[in-house]
Amino acid sequence: MKFTFIDAEGNFFDTVHFSQSLKTWPFKGSGTYLILGKVVEEFGFPSIEVEKMAKLPVKPDQRY
Repeated sequence: MKFTFIDAEGNFFDTVHFSQSLKTWPFKGSGTYLILGKVVEEFGFPSIEVEKMAKLPVKPDQRY
């Protein structure tokens, strides 16, 4: 499976999630994810083969 994320500079970046990776490290809704993997390049376009990922916590807005 392939998904597209936005990096810290606002650039798009594709990730590749194989079946075993998704079983062990599933998506947990929308949000910000920490991704560990190997950067590969095919046809001149880089992507990350995901080994692990985790959804990062969001600090609540104290104004509300």
